[in-house]
Amino acid sequence: MKTRKRFTVKYRLLSAFIILLLVPTTLIGLFSYQKSKEELEKHYIKSASESVNVINNMVTSIIEPKMDNVSIFSEEIQASSSEEENSTKSQSLLDDYMKFHQDLDTVYVGTELGTMIRSQQKDLGSDYDPRERPWYQLAMENKGEVVVTDPLCLQELVI
Repeated sequence: MKTRKRFTVKYRLLSAFIILLLVPTTLIGLFSYQKSKEELEKHYIKSASESVNVINNMVTSIIEPKMDNVSIFSEEIQASSSEEENSTKSQSLLDDYMKFHQDLDTVYVGTELGTMIRSQQKDLGSDYDPRERPWYQLAMENKGEVVVTDPLCLQELVI
């Protein structure tokens, strides 16, 4: 019977010792994990936000000069007196602009008479009317302002 009492006391002491060590250690580990998780989430959100701001600034620095150029083109094109003179002058302006802005795929103007003037002469078909396009309609809804539409996707895929 003595051996049983010793084992029981030994067992109780060992159990108490393990509980006193494991419970606080486990709690410290859980709290540390939770705090680290929260800090990492904050860091990722801050990093993503900074990346979005950098990209936004880059896009703005690319788009704003183009918007200024569109305003100038608008004034130049409206200054012409006849549709034919306007078309010739516009074609020349667009061709010259494309020479100095090779980051663009094409530059074009749609007129109120349905004429399409492009920097690259491509056959759009006789039934093509720019007045039916969303970009033209948006521009006409906001006369006197430069509007930005969603990018137009080319049918070409280059990898």
